[in-house]
Amino acid sequence: MKKAVPVLVSSLLALVVLSLSGCFFSSGGGGPRFLYVGNTASPAAMSALTAASGSLTPITGSPFDTADNSPLTLAGVSNRFLYAAVPSSNGTAAGGILLMPIHGDGSLGAAQLLASGGDYDGIAVTPNGKFLYAADVAGSRVVAFSIDPNTGALTGIGPQGPPPGVGVGPDPFNLTVDRQGKFLFVASCGCVTSSGQGIWVFSINADGTLTTVPESPFSLPAAGSTPQPSDLVVSPDGTLLFVSSYDDKVYVESINAVSGALSSAATPVSLPAGSAPGSVRTSTDGKFVYTADGGTGNLSMLTVGAGGALTDQGEVAVGGSPAVVLADPSGGFLYATNFDQNSVVVYSIGSDGRLTQTASVSTGGTGPFGLAWSH
Repeated sequence: MKKAVPVLVSSLLALVVLSLSGCFFSSGGGGPRFLYVGNTASPAAMSALTAASGSLTPITGSPFDTADNSPLTLAGVSNRFLYAAVPSSNGTAAGGILLMPIHGDGSLGAAQLLASGGDYDGIAVTPNGKFLYAADVAGSRVVAFSIDPNTGALTGIGPQGPPPGVGVGPDPFNLTVDRQGKFLFVASCGCVTSSGQGIWVFSINADGTLTTVPESPFSLPAAGSTPQPSDLVVSPDGTLLFVSSYDDKVYVESINAVSGALSSAATPVSLPAGSAPGSVRTSTDGKFVYTADGGTGNLSMLTVGAGGALTDQGEVAVGGSPAVVLADPSGGFLYATNFDQNSVVVYSIGSDGRLTQTASVSTGGTGPFGLAWSH
């Protein structure tokens, strides 16, 4: 299984690739909020925790069995279904998409492996919960599925389902959908092949099919090194795309609201040498950007200014190997999975965006990576 914290690009084939673009927010309200954590190391399992004011409490029965399938990226449909990408290199005969029903108390039902046969690292679900998209790394493609609203079962959408899917550049580790459900963005890292780097953009049609935005893939601006996009996230207002890259930078792209086309919005920000940021997320209000820097064991803190310009506010230590970052929908806290310490580290977010560690909670499993919300 490939490890998700890339310290050296040349070792990516032997390491797990982090992918977390599948975090989700429920449109429901009033009930408790649940945080799910994918534990990738044997025995693989899915942790479920109740979250309240930055306090995490394991739900009875957590972690839940994933039937020997290693859950990498997480995504879901409101408070009904939780999905996880399962790479083919995790010891099973083939990868696929893991489905686990969510119960009213936040606990999880029996795991089912769907769409067996792909090498899936990244998945994303549209805000309306109708469609799921997965990045097949081995096939350099994106595959599209419709979601059964009653059972959560997946059905490939014509020829854009598996196979053959829609071709993209090499090493498509992560992908994300904007909150309006208009566009799908795919990061083609080109880390293994050292070529084909860029961002593919697709418009999402009413039936879930994808239309390639002209000029895809979009190149990130040269900034003294070769961009290797590892993860990406759309700003809450849908106008900007923030891209973390293994060349120790965070890039900022402007999104054309009509076509989805990208253009450089601000000068890339350089992180400390060797940061290798594998995950990037914004705060709930979009004022701040955070990256999980697997190479240095830190989280980087960035402020978003006019036009998307980023200002580096330094780093905060995790005390291990940070894999994924995700903000609490309430806006007051940030969570990071700590792969080495088998925990989720909790930080309060200050008014200036700076992080203060408040807790570290065991997941009850090993090798935690992906995070997702439900409530």
